[in-house]
Amino acid sequence: MSRYSTEPPAFDDDADFDCRSAIIDQDARNTPMQEDYRLVTHSLSAFCARATSLLQEHRYHEYVRFVLNLCYEENYQAFLDPIQHRLDDEDCHHPISGLRDYDSLLAISDDLLGGFCNVDIHRIPNIPLCKSGAQTLYRVLLLGLYDPTRNRSVCTQDEQRTFYEKGLLPSIFQLLGEQRTTDWPPTYNSEMFQARGSNGRLRFSTKVLPDWIIPHLADTIRENLTQNRVTWGEDLKILHQVRSVKNESMHSINSIDASRSLEAWLELNGFDHQDLIERSDCYVDVAAELSSDSGECLAWRTDAHKYMVQNILRIDEDNAVRITSLGSSKYTRDCTSHMTAVSGCRITTGSRAQGYFTIPYLQLYQTDKALTAHPDRGHHAKFLTCKEVLNGKYCVFMEELFTLCTTAANRKSSSRARVEVRCPLTNANEVLLDMDDGLLNKLLIAVPCHTWWGLRAHWILAMKYVLDWQSEGEPLLRISASALLLTAFIPWLLNGLYAAPDEGPTSRKLLDATLPQVDRLNADPDALAYNTSIRPITFEDRDTDEEVDEEEIDGDILALTQ
Repeated sequence: MSRYSTEPPAFDDDADFDCRSAIIDQDARNTPMQEDYRLVTHSLSAFCARATSLLQEHRYHEYVRFVLNLCYEENYQAFLDPIQHRLDDEDCHHPISGLRDYDSLLAISDDLLGGFCNVDIHRIPNIPLCKSGAQTLYRVLLLGLYDPTRNRSVCTQDEQRTFYEKGLLPSIFQLLGEQRTTDWPPTYNSEMFQARGSNGRLRFSTKVLPDWIIPHLADTIRENLTQNRVTWGEDLKILHQVRSVKNESMHSINSIDASRSLEAWLELNGFDHQDLIERSDCYVDVAAELSSDSGECLAWRTDAHKYMVQNILRIDEDNAVRITSLGSSKYTRDCTSHMTAVSGCRITTGSRAQGYFTIPYLQLYQTDKALTAHPDRGHHAKFLTCKEVLNGKYCVFMEELFTLCTTAANRKSSSRARVEVRCPLTNANEVLLDMDDGLLNKLLIAVPCHTWWGLRAHWILAMKYVLDWQSEGEPLLRISASALLLTAFIPWLLNGLYAAPDEGPTSRKLLDATLPQVDRLNADPDALAYNTSIRPITFEDRDTDEEVDEEEIDGDILALTQ
């Protein structure tokens, strides 16, 4: 495997560029390459066919060089172009089916099912209060603890102790009577002592409350906190969270089924539709899931995000372009397996672009990530760490991941394209109803299942070969700077195949050290390894205590998405 240079690569002065060559696609029209290499554009299917041929011929070093560096023979450079699988081709007729569903509901009220509050929910300190059934969770939002500078919405131990001992427990005693509450731990510390197991994990016991006290619970907690001079509890609110079970509310994309399914879904979760539908404090996550009638894998085109957003929100083109630009703080792009030409996204629309349906948030993604989804230690999917690689524990993980991909390919597990929006409950039965085949053909690519999953299988296998060869090498070679960078880089590359790549500070430093770099003045935002400003840096920008090198100003460089 070629070591990635941290020096700027040679570019054709007359050509634009867009580089992501370590298993990454790029539109061939915007790609840098070595002057002595001949550019050959490959579709995903052509790439897999060439990789499979090299593997079957046992040309393993050439296989790894092609799969990870996209170089083959003596002077050929391949560029993956997933847009060759586009659906808007005149010769392409690809029918698409769609289903709609209600994913979740959020409502804020003074008590359980009452009141109104307009707040920034995800930043407010909160405490889980109770559950209703398996899908509805009620949280206490403590607005009195809200502080824009506070980093976490999780309450501190002291705050939880105060809430339990001066708010919740006295309220339960008051509503049920002390004789019926003797099984409740008398203090927060005793509750934690009872819940903590020998392994240190917490497992709380369940307390069942009669339904007649539910309408009075929030008010009673608020009163007890006030009487005990806990000022931050005086204006608490209740957040209702309803999470849908997969396929529970699935229905056809038409207005009649949308209204009927919404009413049935609310009733199933214990809400009175007529009472709730007029409340402006209730938001619903509505989704549409698109599938290929021929069983192929669908993925969103990056260059079509603005059109999808414009259609869903019903906003003008200028606003659609603004909130789907990489420089926008409201837009996060999630490249699909490092391929910049196909990606999902997450958008916080802001007040100017909420559009006709008042949508504050939307996202696009592919459903194939469900096969590796596993929330753990801040990650949303299965992941490999550098420590596990150094300890030789990567083999089983990568073999199982490889088997998952090959099995999915053989069983033709098609990936679907999904769009989710959050809108007021009053608009939930109207949004995501106006998507025709003509529009969708401009937004999606369709890839055969064996190619879609085979692509990842090849990348996983090639990376495993590299780690195997490295582990078999001489000890002195394994501890060289380039070898250690490679060891650290491969887990990042692997984890980004099926989840959004990590762009934290540590990962950014790793990418700066391992990927090719480009002068800031010549940078294309779509080609960068992570989102950052490409405006030239001046001394005025560095008017801080940080030491500045004059040469750094003139030659500031950014890591490319190699």
